Amino acid sequence: MSTATDPATLASRVIQDADNDLATFFGHFAADCRFRWGNGEAVQGLEAIQELVARQLAGVAAIKHDVVEELVGDDSAALRMDVTYTRPDGGTMSTPAVTYMRFRDGRVCEYLIYQDPTPLIDAAARLEN
Repeated sequence: MSTATDPATLASRVIQDADNDLATFFGHFAADCRFRWGNGEAVQGLEAIQELVARQLAGVAAIKHDVVEELVGDDSAALRMDVTYTRPDGGTMSTPAVTYMRFRDGRVCEYLIYQDPTPLIDAAARLEN
């Protein structure tokens, strides 16, 4: 298997780009990607994914994923992580998360985040007030 399509390498690139450049992060997704965050409804397609991520990260200035464990399959990877979010005021909040990615032709075709989004929702609400 070439590194261009190796799920472990692809997953690592996706997470690294999530930390550094969301435009590059979104470039990893297939046009018909299915995306779900927490208990929210799944969305499909890049525009819907970008809108969902923008809502979830409205109260966040920066993200840092620390991968604790990787489980890799033939076309998928699951990453257990500690995710630290930096708010615009410089404060931070950390939450555990598991992200499952399934790949097709070197692109993410399914992206599922298992994380309690409450701290993110609260941070966005503080910005509105």
